[in-house]
Amino acid sequence: MKKYTIYAIEKTNGKKIYIGQTTQVVKYRYNRHLVLKKLDPSLHSLAILEETYDKLEARRLEEYYIAKFNTVEDGLNIAHGFGGKGLVPVNHGGVFTSEGQFKKIRCIETDEVFDSAKECSKKMGLLRSGISMVCNGKRNSHRGYTFEFVVSDNHERS
Repeated sequence: MKKYTIYAIEKTNGKKIYIGQTTQVVKYRYNRHLVLKKLDPSLHSLAILEETYDKLEARRLEEYYIAKFNTVEDGLNIAHGFGGKGLVPVNHGGVFTSEGQFKKIRCIETDEVFDSAKECSKKMGLLRSGISMVCNGKRNSHRGYTFEFVVSDNHERS
């Protein structure tokens, strides 16, 4: 039986900036976040929030804590629950808005507009997470490309 751990990455002042769930060794996941998100381990720590053996309860708990600590709008989560891999059915692999719908994305270099980060990822052969991080201001570029959210079809910038 799998054990699901709901965890938080927090700043030294206790502010939660990322909520996740894993069946892996939590310390391993934390170290991956430090590397991938370029976090300073002297400024961030790991906190175990809950553990459960129920998969649906783990999803519910992750969503609850993401909402409680507002880590999509004021943190590093890119989705309101069930992982940043686009596994929430209403997402279809795009980037979430606070309403749960995905946003259009424009590649600045090519001026091409995509319906979602997933579509952009497939057509350009890039990582969806890298594209999302650029759009959310967490990175300047991804593999030489810059991206932005599209507010309307006439390429207004967000």
